[in-house]
Formats: sequence, C-alpha cells, structure tokens
Amino acid sequence: MNLEHIKQRLKKKRYTLRSWAIQHNFHPRTVDNSLRRAIKRGGTPPRGLVARNIINSIEKTIGKPLF
Repeated sequence: MNLEHIKQRLKKKRYTLRSWAIQHNFHPRTVDNSLRRAIKRGGTPPRGLVARNIINSIEKTIGKPLF
C-alpha cells in the first residue's frame, strides 16, 4: 500500500494524516516520515518503537494491514 492509499483510507474515516496524528498524540511530521520510510523499505515493519506504534495505530484505525 502506498502513501496515497493510506491517506484515502484515512479520509474514509474522516481523518487527514495530520488530524489523525494529532488525535493519536503523534507529531504529524513523525507520522509522515515513518510511513514514507516504511514504504521506501518495501513494506518491512519499522524497527523503532515510535514508528512501530504509528504503523500499528494506523492499521487499527483503517482496519487493514499496511504491508
């Protein structure tokens, strides 16, 4: 799944990437960077704790695995 697909799924839940990040107590730039890095790596899960938490939280929100 690429970044645009993720944004579309969040939009279906009435979120922008920024509003989702703020509501879930993440910095918007951190969310964007974490997603871009995970996608760039070919979908391998991130190793950092914050990035992993971001990915897991987004998956819970949209109801599908990202990778």
